[in-house]
Amino acid sequence: MAQSLAMGGYAGYLFTAYGVTALVVVGNIIAARRRFRRTKQRLRDQLARRAGVPLPGDKERGRGPTVGREA
Repeated sequence: MAQSLAMGGYAGYLFTAYGVTALVVVGNIIAARRRFRRTKQRLRDQLARRAGVPLPGDKERGRGPTVGREA
């Protein structure tokens, strides 16, 4: 068992490479989920503005419904 884990002296390199790969994959998954949530919320906000529904914080920023023009 110990001999197979040593992997001919390359165990340190191989386990480090697998660890870094796992971190990159997990980081990509987390980043994709965050980006998806942010994009989904931005789309909801845009659709609500088109429908004329005031969003929280719009009055403080001096914005109302912006149908047909960019805010």
